[in-house]
Amino acid sequence: MRGAQKTVAGRGSAAARRGRASGAAASAVGSPASSSTQPKFDSQSKLDSRVPMCTGCGVVVSSEVKALQCDKCVGKWKCIECIGISEEVYDGLMDCKDICWFCTGCGEVLADKTEDRVLAVLERVMDKLNGIEDRLQQKADVKLVEGLEQKLESKITQVEERLDEMMEHVNRNSEKLQVADVNKEAVRGSEALNMDEERDIERRKRNVILHRVPEIQSEVAEDRKAGDMAFFYEICEEGLGIALESEDIEQMYRLGKRDENKVRPLLVKCKNEEMKNRIFGKVRELKSADSKFRDISISQDLTPRQRERVKEVRQKAVGELEAEQQNGQHLNRRIIVVGQASSNPRAIRVVVQA
Repeated sequence: MRGAQKTVAGRGSAAARRGRASGAAASAVGSPASSSTQPKFDSQSKLDSRVPMCTGCGVVVSSEVKALQCDKCVGKWKCIECIGISEEVYDGLMDCKDICWFCTGCGEVLADKTEDRVLAVLERVMDKLNGIEDRLQQKADVKLVEGLEQKLESKITQVEERLDEMMEHVNRNSEKLQVADVNKEAVRGSEALNMDEERDIERRKRNVILHRVPEIQSEVAEDRKAGDMAFFYEICEEGLGIALESEDIEQMYRLGKRDENKVRPLLVKCKNEEMKNRIFGKVRELKSADSKFRDISISQDLTPRQRERVKEVRQKAVGELEAEQQNGQHLNRRIIVVGQASSNPRAIRVVVQA
């Protein structure tokens, strides 16, 4: 592959490269390589010329750095970050015995030499063909000509087989590079999703959601908002025993499109996490509160991925409980998922009062 940073070479060279890319780096560098802070390349630095460094970023190649050494010029190294491959791909290359790595300059030179050799073989073939034709025209010995033709055909076959082998090696290397690129993109995509998820969790962490809170049937939005605010203050003070100030609530609104036949969840954003935790710490008080509060449930404001995770945990626990009941175990239990807003929600069984 002209201009590529991986080129196929003969058997045995991968083992040599493997030695240089691991233990040899440590022996060449010595004690400076073990420093936790590795010096970067600088045209004015006084580093020993024998210390191998990455030609891309200038990092010193120590035993802790995963890098590849050019199998031709020997003096050039590149770390896997500059090459653009993952540690898994690097480890796979170390296990392969039929692949060498060449720096960009050496790869281009070898590619040019390979093309030149192929052209030279073809030129010799053409010269021999022209010679055979001349001898035939001069009425040369027919048997001699046939023998030359057979030898020529054999050589051509060998050349074709060798070219096929080279193309196969090149194709395998290209596929590995494509897989490395795909893996890199997948990692980047996963990191982007994780960052978006973290931002979404941060945005929701002060929220509480109340379900089955009666909604005032009014066409005036301000009247509905005032009714929701009054009910929330009432349930906190009378149902949960929490006295609220006006500044304790930052925002409050209904979720979803307004529908007279459906009660929408009420989202409340507290001024801080401490206030939210106080509310959740008193949720059990609703069981003994006034009857108008007993049907109200309070839940976390979860992201879609968190809700999906909680659903999976709940379904798995319910399935296990049902399987035990089918096996003759009469368990008067129900499933509750705790730690829903954490990274590791878990299901617990609680006794159902008869």
